[in-house]
Amino acid sequence: MAIGAARAQSGEGAPPLLVSEDDRLPNDDGVYVGVQAASAYFDNFLQISDGATPPAGVSKSDVVTSTGGYIAARETISLQQVYASGFINKRLHARNTQYNNVAAAAQAGWAWRLGTACDGQVEGRYNRSQGDFADEGSFVENIRTSRSLIASGQCPLADILTPRLNYATSSTENSALGREDLNYDSESLGIDLSLSRTSRLVIAATGDRALWIYPSRPGPSGVGVESVERVSLGGRISYNPTGKLGLSGGLSANRVTREGDGREINGINGNVALSLRYIPRFNVTLSARRVFEPARFVRAGVQRRDLLNIALVYDISPRTNIALRGTRELRRYALPSGAPLQRQRDEIYAIRFQARHRIAPKFLIDGEIRHDSRSYDFLPQGVSATRIGLSAQLAI
Repeated sequence: MAIGAARAQSGEGAPPLLVSEDDRLPNDDGVYVGVQAASAYFDNFLQISDGATPPAGVSKSDVVTSTGGYIAARETISLQQVYASGFINKRLHARNTQYNNVAAAAQAGWAWRLGTACDGQVEGRYNRSQGDFADEGSFVENIRTSRSLIASGQCPLADILTPRLNYATSSTENSALGREDLNYDSESLGIDLSLSRTSRLVIAATGDRALWIYPSRPGPSGVGVESVERVSLGGRISYNPTGKLGLSGGLSANRVTREGDGREINGINGNVALSLRYIPRFNVTLSARRVFEPARFVRAGVQRRDLLNIALVYDISPRTNIALRGTRELRRYALPSGAPLQRQRDEIYAIRFQARHRIAPKFLIDGEIRHDSRSYDFLPQGVSATRIGLSAQLAI
């Protein structure tokens, strides 16, 4: 029986102490309860720029220990399936004790089906965690809390044509004083019209509208509040001729409109991914994507993110695997005219080695070594940081 771990989803950029990515719900009906512990050494916990001296009262390096518990449940009733999971942990810092905090995550959902053709999903999520210091741009203790609801449904119109509706709404709040104007609410509605004769090849047209509202930022001329609207039209394709090769991609045109004066980011975004399994027990995944989304840490209405990822995973045995992952990310922020001087561009590199071993069906050990480097457009020095972590999960 697989462990039904509900890993605490770290906030955008938050240090993931629990290096396990096994956040799946149980494959079978039932209730699963477990405990989890982790410890990680950070040589640059505060993400201080190279050559800089830490301020008084804080330490550049730190050892962070995390302990917590989780519960996960799944139940199938006829064609319907309901599920839920929750996780809470206490994070203790050996040196920077002022940053001790509690992180939590939860989700609950309903996977519905009408007859044998129509199906969909409704899911709610909650997350609470410390924001990453490099993203925040300061040493502030800022707990980010997010809540979201997503819903989707599809019904085939013919044997090969299937429309799908997607809806999502979310809100994010920051606890630190002076971060109120980074709070935002979002809502999106999209449609996906796919054409497929076989499961190996799927072609689809896509469209969506998203609205982000910043309730603590005044709108044009001090009237109302700031909001950003994005409208996207595009398409996607996926091709999986064999179990050894998978190819997918998408492309869409975006029109981004912000109330008030400011530089906007319009243009094309998309993604492409390639998965190879030609060598037994060895999997290679390459992906690239560009996305337009809310700027979470900079006072800009929208940001554009360009990401490149590579993952090499090798299964040594059914119980043991190792992985090497690399990421390059470029963020560009659309700042309003007259905005205070702040960064407009981040470039981030990360390389991570992971090892996982399942000692017993319900006892999992994870280890990780990760190095990150980051450069800003307004700092002559970059930021580099390394962490070494170990975690354990035990299902009861």
